[in-house]
Amino acid sequence: MKWNEFDLLCCSSCGLVFADPIEVPRSLYENVYETPGEYGNFYEGYYSEAEKVSGRKFHVAWAWRHFFRLNCRKGRLVDIGCSTGVFMVAARDRGWHTVGVEFSSRAAEIARKTTESEIFAGTIEECNFPPGSFDAVTSWEVLEHLPDPATFSRSIYRILKPGGVWALSTPNWRSRWERSTTEMTRRPPFHLTYWTPASLRKMLVSGGFTEILIREKPFAWQEEMGRMKWVCLPISLFRSFILGQKGNRLLAIARKPMEGKQL
Repeated sequence: MKWNEFDLLCCSSCGLVFADPIEVPRSLYENVYETPGEYGNFYEGYYSEAEKVSGRKFHVAWAWRHFFRLNCRKGRLVDIGCSTGVFMVAARDRGWHTVGVEFSSRAAEIARKTTESEIFAGTIEECNFPPGSFDAVTSWEVLEHLPDPATFSRSIYRILKPGGVWALSTPNWRSRWERSTTEMTRRPPFHLTYWTPASLRKMLVSGGFTEILIREKPFAWQEEMGRMKWVCLPISLFRSFILGQKGNRLLAIARKPMEGKQL
């Protein structure tokens, strides 16, 4: 499969689909947050959600809801790829102490105003958090953007406390909707890796995580359809429950074992 100048290749051992070349210019995300244009419409959604924070009318995503329901123990949480900070506000409302990390300095600036929390601009590796700093790490719609997911996984393992959890969401390559989309921000150079439940589980196991829960979104809904969700609901349900075509999100929650060694 080919997308513009990128080939999409599949690993024969784990099934991970990845872009070749698997690289991204550092300026890419800074540019899409800074100036509307070729990709601007998609990223403008992060701004509009941040504007809804004061009235608490922002959308709580499918993966977030599952994380909150399954993790009653509160503590210190870092949201990697926090964008404009909306998830952090939702987590803080539920008792978490939140810290954010965001690659785009422009988005990080907005997140500081949105959350009034500590936001680091850069990558998780550049933050130099001490080992065992957090009870939970979240990375919503981040994994698919990374050229080196294995290194990212090791970094998260290191900063989690023993017994801490990593929760993530990523597009589901088993979803026909995801494989057929022509949305430019869902293909290289934005999305560099494409995950299935099997390839995601293999990465987490290789990274030392246990108690791994992986769920596919049952059917396409608000995140995929926006304002058209009620109109498209019958079609979405038919495609999911009759044709077996699931929604385009994967959720994974995994735990660092209590006896886990610090890296």
